[in-house]
Amino acid sequence: MKVSFRDGEFRLAVTISHLSEQVGKDKLDRPKMTRAPRVEGKLWLPEKHRDLVRIWLAMKLPYTVELIR
Repeated sequence: MKVSFRDGEFRLAVTISHLSEQVGKDKLDRPKMTRAPRVEGKLWLPEKHRDLVRIWLAMKLPYTVELIR
C-alpha cells in the first residue's frame, strides 16, 4: 500500500498480490507469475490527521497502513 499527496488530495494505491496467477516456470524452475492487479483512488482522512500525514510524506518517513473493511 502506498499513500501519496498530490494536487491537494491524498491518494491510496494498493497492489493485490494474492490475485496473481502462475503462468509457467523459468529456466531455474521457479514459478512465473502474472502481474498483480493494482487499485488506486482518493483517500479520505479526518481533518485532525491531514497535516501530520502531509508532514510524514514530505519527510519520507516510514508509515504503516491498516485497511479495515
